[in-house]
Amino acid sequence: MKMINILIKRLLPILNLVFLVFFLTESGSLEAQNSKVPKKNILVVFYNVENLFDTIDDPTKNDNEFLPSGKKEWNTEKYLDKTEKLSQVLSSIDSRKNPDIIGLCEIEDAVVIQDVITKNNLSKTKYSIVHFESPDRRSIDVALVYNTQKLQLLHKQKILVALQNDPDFKTRDILYVKLYHKSLKDTFNIFVNHWPSRSGGQEKSEHKRIAAAKRLKQLTDSLFSVSNSPNIIIMGDFNDEPNNMSIQQILNALPTDTTLVKNHLYNTAYSPFRQQTGSYYYSREKKWNMLDQIILSGNLLSNDGKIVAWKTTQEIFKPEWILYTDKNGTKSPSRTYGGKYFGGYSDHLPVYIYFTLTRKTK
Repeated sequence: MKMINILIKRLLPILNLVFLVFFLTESGSLEAQNSKVPKKNILVVFYNVENLFDTIDDPTKNDNEFLPSGKKEWNTEKYLDKTEKLSQVLSSIDSRKNPDIIGLCEIEDAVVIQDVITKNNLSKTKYSIVHFESPDRRSIDVALVYNTQKLQLLHKQKILVALQNDPDFKTRDILYVKLYHKSLKDTFNIFVNHWPSRSGGQEKSEHKRIAAAKRLKQLTDSLFSVSNSPNIIIMGDFNDEPNNMSIQQILNALPTDTTLVKNHLYNTAYSPFRQQTGSYYYSREKKWNMLDQIILSGNLLSNDGKIVAWKTTQEIFKPEWILYTDKNGTKSPSRTYGGKYFGGYSDHLPVYIYFTLTRKTK
């Protein structure tokens, strides 16, 4: 017994140190734990989940690469591991609550989303899924998940993105969802995007993203024409950065530190972009890109309405455990594939923003 007590006394400082390191690492990675976010809030997240396919062959889709017999040897074990990890990420952004609204891209169908939201802590929230099959050649779509205890679906619609001079052009639709907040008694107009990639180079492919921006601008302009203060939330992987033509000039989404006007769009991704950080690491140029962005209508950044953005800057969720560190010490998102199977989470990091209920809701 004496020897055991001596051993415990010797190990206790080491165990305390291990606990302290663990606590600081974990709590420091969760923005909500060391902040003063009000309890009455709405958490909105966007996440590019990097090719979330099931293992079942769908003859109507180009999913051959993600089959057990396919090039990536995608099987049940890998699929279950990925859905488990994605669920872990989404349920860890705030340790006190689950996201209320989740925008997703690079998903095959609603079934794979269901396998994410029914795992871990996410299973404690009653979610519903909004998804349409899109004409994308890679068979990847966008979708929206929302908390049915707080929100009610009023309208859903897929918006085609087309090129005038290329009738064979196919890309992801823009998803439009109108939600009613039950306690706020107010609506949200949400657009989920995954604009055409930079395949072939940024300049050669830019016209495709400009086409998507023009289509989205038509939609937001129509909302502003009906009301000068609609609650608009635009989220997505735009494959362009905040200062590129498609977003800054065509969509006309401005930095949030400019003069705020209710019937205008403002990009909450500008601040991290200016700090040269981002949600996606472009290894070829060894730099971060701010491709995943949340854009808001001006009234959601003012204090005049029932709800206001808690910060004018979107956050990037990047705890150590979803990052990969190479031999040179460079950190990047821990991805699932990259020439070979790595078994990570995604090649993108999720971005998020809080909205807090104002006193006008009483």
